[in-house]
Amino acid sequence: MDKRRIIVPIVLVLGISAYFVISGINNSRRNGLSGSGTIEVTQVDISSKIMGKIEKMTVEEGGRINRGGLVAELAHDELNAQLKQAKASLNGASEVMVQIRAQYKNAEDNYKRAGELLKAGSASKQQFDQLETQYKVLESQLKSSTEQKNQTEAQVSYISAMIDNCYLKSPIDGVILSKNAEEGEMLSPGMAVATVGNTEKPYLKIYIAETELGKVKLGQKAEVTNDSFPGKKYEGKVVNIASQSEFTPKNIQTKDERTRLVFAVKILLDNVKDELKPGMPADAVINVKDN
Repeated sequence: MDKRRIIVPIVLVLGISAYFVISGINNSRRNGLSGSGTIEVTQVDISSKIMGKIEKMTVEEGGRINRGGLVAELAHDELNAQLKQAKASLNGASEVMVQIRAQYKNAEDNYKRAGELLKAGSASKQQFDQLETQYKVLESQLKSSTEQKNQTEAQVSYISAMIDNCYLKSPIDGVILSKNAEEGEMLSPGMAVATVGNTEKPYLKIYIAETELGKVKLGQKAEVTNDSFPGKKYEGKVVNIASQSEFTPKNIQTKDERTRLVFAVKILLDNVKDELKPGMPADAVINVKDN
């Protein structure tokens, strides 16, 4: 009798516990939409705008880099020589222009004064014509010298920009995901020397069936889990909902599920502290209970 009295309460407790567990699971399913995917980050290819030889690589895969940090440097000794020559030409053109401008200003004053004297009968037509010719010649020379100065100035700016392009820098804070070139290699325009990932703001892309899409709204909170950190939940929110459907990616779920049309939902993760790496599989549950 005593044993039966003990067993009955235990069974009752287990039954109540099972009820709440099952009820909690069902409630979670009612309140959330689940999906799986892989952790991704915004990636930027660091590529060259010009052709050149890599003189220096300053990064390694996995290393951190700040915005504006140097990734690679192309050889530019020849460009430096061209810039030096162009600056010398610019200085010469500027000096010539200044001299001609002073002569032009003097000729302009004489030309105007001769015009007034001609009207007053104090100067001859021949004198006026000579000063007018001198004025127009210097006017033309000033125009030419100004154009020459502007051209050499543009050349200096162009070569300076070419030299700036020899320094390949990261436009974002992040981590070097891949290093695609080595010192001594020749680069063509558009070739990437490295890829930088913004690991501060990783995201997870899951796929929702069309029948469930109406429950998903921008800004909804989500919980993300990963097998590498069992029991740990990461906070996220929905930041993008695809406007067009697609077939479920081949790396997601079963063959039957891959033939369904789904919509991609992007979940931005917060405060992951570099724990979730690009390519890691993860699961998410979007909280849709408020809709």
